Amino acid sequence: MKPGHIITLLFVSLFALIIFSCNTVTPGKRHLVIESLQTNTEASIRAIYVVDTNVVWAGGSDGTYLLTTDRGESWKTGQVPGAEEDDFRSIYAWDSQHALVFGVSTPGRGYYTSTSGEDWVVVYENDAKGIFFNSLRFADISRGIALSDAVDSVPFVIKTVNGGFSWERLTDLPVLNDKEFHFAASNSCIEYLASGRIWIITGGGDARVYSSPDNGLNWSVAETDITH
Repeated sequence: MKPGHIITLLFVSLFALIIFSCNTVTPGKRHLVIESLQTNTEASIRAIYVVDTNVVWAGGSDGTYLLTTDRGESWKTGQVPGAEEDDFRSIYAWDSQHALVFGVSTPGRGYYTSTSGEDWVVVYENDAKGIFFNSLRFADISRGIALSDAVDSVPFVIKTVNGGFSWERLTDLPVLNDKEFHFAASNSCIEYLASGRIWIITGGGDARVYSSPDNGLNWSVAETDITH
């Protein structure tokens, strides 16, 4: 899929949010508007995070990041230094200045900026075989999790309690089945609630739901009838 087409599809959700949250729209008269946006990059966009109706961050191939602060009218694009051969599948942002991205290459790295992408620092690095970060979610300003493909058949989940500056791996997660996989779905296969509840959804030959009620200390897994 071409980058421009991907951006268009991704922003369906953004403009739907803008439209359906507008108090001035008469009930029954709402319309979904799809608008093609020019981003001035040839990168394949695989990650997006909507901060609010004006600020959106995105990430993609070749270590590319994108930032708009005017609802997509204009875009700042660039490459994260040292990540030129990486592919960003997960991104999270607090505002127009602070953002965090994780790559899929080995070693798996997390990069943080507090300067709207002008400068980036490595906040996590791991060279474990099979590491492939594909999802990232925060419960609040401090607590967050990042999900990689499984390592040694166990979901590889890391957690931060200080806004992404340091991370530790969560343990005691159930082992994946043979045909069970994680997906790079722009963070949509995981959730981390303010209550401390974590949800992780898998797919493939077996689609299951992993859940922790206590910030990742204890886990349970539920079977489903879905296969994809």
